[in-house]
Amino acid sequence: MSTMESFSEVPPITEGARALLLVLDQRCLVSVLKVREDSILLTSPTRQFPIEGMQITLEFHDDIGYTSYVAEVLREPRDIGDGLLVSLPKNVRINRHREFWRVPVNLKATMKSHVHPKRVSGEVNNLSAGGILVNTANRFEDDEVLDIIIDLPGMENEVMVGKVIHSAPGRLKNAQFQVGISFISPDPVLLGFITKYIRNRIWEMEKASGYQDSTS
Repeated sequence: MSTMESFSEVPPITEGARALLLVLDQRCLVSVLKVREDSILLTSPTRQFPIEGMQITLEFHDDIGYTSYVAEVLREPRDIGDGLLVSLPKNVRINRHREFWRVPVNLKATMKSHVHPKRVSGEVNNLSAGGILVNTANRFEDDEVLDIIIDLPGMENEVMVGKVIHSAPGRLKNAQFQVGISFISPDPVLLGFITKYIRNRIWEMEKASGYQDSTS
């Protein structure tokens, strides 16, 4: 999960901090040499790249996630060790590691709001022990509480309660909205079915990737 914050609301970038620099699908590890009023000087392992005017992303990682900054290159490094000067970012995206592992699935779900009596259907795009991501033609509001039935083996007609965390435009045909739902106090027995299903899906995905064969 990620959130956008004002640059002034997060810990400032400090000299000596290390970050991943991402540009044009390439990445390298850099260190902060100097923080100025409107710019940051970074180490650079390359010559004349990235080019002045390009946008770069800096990712500062820690145990609970990473913080991502977008900045503009103000001065490209003339030589190795010359340093890369970038603008001081004004906004930051905070990304926190998820508590529960998600797996892609192809399941059906029905949902009924506690506010409206109509039942609506959707396609579950991914599943975790903490919630689901659903593609649906129906709009839901943030924090709306829903009764959910997931077409999962062993859980037919079993009702779970969830809360809408976010809703965004859908990406699939006939799915106008993509809705993230977090489970509220799930029944331990139903949670056991979900956890078992997820573990089996992870094994299936690993076998399909050929990882086990390539390392044997």
